Amino acid sequence: MQVTFNWITFRNFMSFGNNETYVDLSNPQAYEIVGENLDKPESRNGTGKTTLFNAICYALFNTPFSKIKLGNLINLTNAQSKVSMETTINYTVDGIEYEIYRSRGAVNAIKVLKDGVDITPGKSIAEADQIVSESLKMSFDVFCKTVLFSGDAKPFLDLSAADQRAFIEELFNIGLLSEKAVLLKDKIKGTEADIKVQQAVIKQQETAEALHQKQLKRAIVTGKQNRSE
Repeated sequence: MQVTFNWITFRNFMSFGNNETYVDLSNPQAYEIVGENLDKPESRNGTGKTTLFNAICYALFNTPFSKIKLGNLINLTNAQSKVSMETTINYTVDGIEYEIYRSRGAVNAIKVLKDGVDITPGKSIAEADQIVSESLKMSFDVFCKTVLFSGDAKPFLDLSAADQRAFIEELFNIGLLSEKAVLLKDKIKGTEADIKVQQAVIKQQETAEALHQKQLKRAIVTGKQNRSE
């Protein structure tokens, strides 16, 4: 599977104001984000690096990169009574183009386009989130650990054995093996239950046969006794 992130736009997102910001993500080489902190010219902190990561994660997974509440992502410094935060991200998976639009604040909305066709489900945002996750074939946690290399993410070796296994299965797309193993285990349990039932039936039949043989022998003895008299 080949995934290419093409571009992202956002406005009223964290420290970014109402003017739309466009970031080209299609360059296959590394990006260097330097910027300028006007409040602290000697510092490169606060120039928007983390904001960009938050915008990408929010646009894809409806979850920010940082541990921050969704409502706090909205820039409310524009002297407006109601502000809408908007993000749009465009990416390609194996030649199929996806475009995800989200807005939050005054208007909460999501739109999912697949090769230019609106495939947004009509029931809930959670369903749209599921479409995005399935198109990328990775969860938010895997994305942070393998694409963004989040320093805030819990190290792999610190995860529980179950979480490590789940991460590896998702990373290499082998979760189907575990699902088949569970199904096979259930079938084995069902087969074992059927065997126990059959064993109980056989035991009953053997008991009935033993009783029948005992009664037959008794009848033969009684018959012989009656003939001798």
